[in-house]
Amino acid sequence: MPGLPARKKQPDFLLLLSVIGLLLLGIIMVFSASQYMAANSDINDGLYYLKKQCLWAVLGLAALVFMLKIDYHFLKKLALPGLIAAVIC
Repeated sequence: MPGLPARKKQPDFLLLLSVIGLLLLGIIMVFSASQYMAANSDINDGLYYLKKQCLWAVLGLAALVFMLKIDYHFLKKLALPGLIAAVIC
């Protein structure tokens, strides 16, 4: 109805749970694939790649929470400049 404030929608928790599940699966896969190589290289830390992957996962989850909290429609204004920047780069 016109004139009424828009009701804030709840996030899709099944989708959110799926994203977190895939994130955890990816972290496990990175660890299992890179632990031996990292332990036997100059790094000498079997958890090196796991730590880096976890750092980026936490930053990604923080970005997800940030985007959940804001009105994302302002990104329409940035679409054309972003497209131009992507083509130029």
